[in-house]
Amino acid sequence: MINYFKSLCLLIFCIFSLKANQSTAIIDSLVYERSNYSDNYFRHSNLRLFNDLNRVKLQISYEQSLFLNSNLPNFENYGGRYFPKGYGYYSAFYATANLKYLFVSLNPTKSIIKDFNIQNLPEKKGQFSVLNDVPHSYEPNFLPNTGFKLKFKGIHLGYGNWNSWRGPGIHNSIILSNNSEGFNHYLLEIKNFEKITTNLSFKLKYMISTKFKNKFLENFYSSFIFLDFKYRHLEFGYSKVIQSYYDDQNNWKNINALTTIMIKNHLQNYDEINHFYLLYKLASSKLEFFLEVGIPNRSFGEKSIFTYYDHSMASNIGFRKRNLFGNENLVFGFEYFRALNSLYYNFIPSSNLYDNIKYNYSSHKNRRCASHSGPDSDDFLAFIGYLNSKFELIYEVNYERHGVTYSFPPEIKFESRFKASLVSQKMTFSLFYEREYYEHYGFVDSNYNVWTETFEEGSLQRTNSLIISIQYTLF
Repeated sequence: MINYFKSLCLLIFCIFSLKANQSTAIIDSLVYERSNYSDNYFRHSNLRLFNDLNRVKLQISYEQSLFLNSNLPNFENYGGRYFPKGYGYYSAFYATANLKYLFVSLNPTKSIIKDFNIQNLPEKKGQFSVLNDVPHSYEPNFLPNTGFKLKFKGIHLGYGNWNSWRGPGIHNSIILSNNSEGFNHYLLEIKNFEKITTNLSFKLKYMISTKFKNKFLENFYSSFIFLDFKYRHLEFGYSKVIQSYYDDQNNWKNINALTTIMIKNHLQNYDEINHFYLLYKLASSKLEFFLEVGIPNRSFGEKSIFTYYDHSMASNIGFRKRNLFGNENLVFGFEYFRALNSLYYNFIPSSNLYDNIKYNYSSHKNRRCASHSGPDSDDFLAFIGYLNSKFELIYEVNYERHGVTYSFPPEIKFESRFKASLVSQKMTFSLFYEREYYEHYGFVDSNYNVWTETFEEGSLQRTNSLIISIQYTLF
């Protein structure tokens, strides 16, 4: 217990020491600053990093969203909101107070949903049971994105259930996304980038979840550390997430989860992912490139985890371009996420980042907390559109596969969608339409089906979905 306390004190002391030795100068203009692109791009949902959107002392807004859905539950990265076959609405207030020493947010949300059964739908089991297209009983949190932070000289200490996103992608995140509802957690962070030298700056975030329950009614925790550096146009990030397990034999508690990243006890018993990303922005051409990888603590034949580091590795690569053809408001980009089991899975056991039942397959309330496409999957997104401060129109195509080495044929999903929004003074109108085509749903087809171009019952699924939202900022 003393060692745990000393380690925590040392971490806090180091943070305050670094801050004490730095002036409160503005980050050098050459250092990469994330543009408003992501905020504009996700304006239709207003759910990404809600606690980071506030820039004034007090803000209150109201949102009303209506949806229609013809078949499978749909949509990802909506903060866990559930859109089953049927119709319904979500009503929500967003309220933030950003004072000198305190940040508080409230997000009371009410939903009324009329859902319908889907006939002859194959059942997905195990690690594929928490994909977004699986119907489930949904109990929404009345107060998502709610919590407080104590602030002192740029250092925040807080508790809440805000959604978080890790990495440079806008469609997939390897270790933490807003695909699920935010979960209760404690945090300690340096909120903004702070200078180390003229061109080098950093920020830090430490997160510990409260207790989760797995499917065996056993407790587990998630611990995160995020460290980011900026050097001119280059941004580098390192993260580590540890999902640690509680049972009567090791008596694992909150304090253990708090310090396990610093004091590496029993790590061989838990799931650990080391995550890295690089993001480079060419300011003159408004072009961004990024690469991120996640490496789990999987060992094979009692060898180092780095011997077969690529055997269960996940990756995400992409670029975004603004000022297309000389037009400041035209945007284009793509992302490719890959979390396939190794090509050599039939020679060496090949586990995945999201396949451990002890940790609910890396999910919260039946939605994956990290990449929505899940284990043994890949996901390609391409988009083109027009956006400015008042108007947004984006067209996307998305090709996604599930269980690529698990089954032949794998599940195959193709989506095309439009996103549009219009800002008029304090009001924002948004529309989101998606058409989804599914083959081999539930892995019911066999090799024979593929070669004869036939499909078992339930294998083919078609879904059309529409969300219309109005948001009004009261003040």
